[in-house]
Amino acid sequence: MNSKRFYDCMVAQILRFVPNPFGRYRRRYEFFQRVKDSNLTLHGRIRHSGLRVPLNLGDYVQYWMFMDGAYEHRLVDFLCPRVKGGVLFDVGANVGSYTLSLAKSAQQIYSFEASPSNCRILNGFIEHTGLSNVEIVNKAVSDSCGQEISLFTSPYATGAHTQFHDFGTGHETVTTITLDQFAKDRKIGKVDVIKMDIEGSELRAFQGAQQILRESRPLLLVEFNAAVATQAGWKLSELHDLIRQYGYRTYELHRRRLALFDESKLSDSNCFANLIFLHES
Repeated sequence: MNSKRFYDCMVAQILRFVPNPFGRYRRRYEFFQRVKDSNLTLHGRIRHSGLRVPLNLGDYVQYWMFMDGAYEHRLVDFLCPRVKGGVLFDVGANVGSYTLSLAKSAQQIYSFEASPSNCRILNGFIEHTGLSNVEIVNKAVSDSCGQEISLFTSPYATGAHTQFHDFGTGHETVTTITLDQFAKDRKIGKVDVIKMDIEGSELRAFQGAQQILRESRPLLLVEFNAAVATQAGWKLSELHDLIRQYGYRTYELHRRRLALFDESKLSDSNCFANLIFLHES
């Protein structure tokens, strides 16, 4: 191991335990700028499940999985008790932060990930940990089945691959599926939680999941990103209205507590929020 790599390994381990008052996030973010795209791999323990996996700190999502035990760890903390013993659809699973964290809580997880390259990483984690209650579905969730689409690969992050913006760095070809048809084919009687973050494809995905919304009434965690919605040609209010018509109320997590979401924010061109939908029944 060369001296730079040894130094980076030591700093990474130290930064995991830097307390909040000492500029923890700033120090961690600055260190990521140093190691991004470096393929620096260290074993990390995953939040809630306790699984240990080799994580590439040069990848943004895996970096925060190493530092916090999960990417978007506060949202993972929120979902963990709510998915206990249930069925989770992790739509936009990426390399598996939510899947790995919630695997010991959920009875079954279906990890939908359009990118074949991300699926290979996630599959490696599943094989490494020996999880038997996770099924990886290498499909693009949409409003129809069987269409081939081009997924443009982002040079910035594995979680930013999209079918609506060509980064000029190549693409992957993937076939579409709907959640309703998948649940019917698998004879899944009830879906308890849907987490969704698919870079502009959320509206189409829920258009293809209306039977699940109507019959299962799952808890929903959905990323609302005005920038990617604009690229995809729809407005955040369209997705919000589609979900709300099935009897849901909209919340966001504020200091680890649920707070009603101010719907007027949806018209802001800079709106970015992870919204939680609970059925009113």
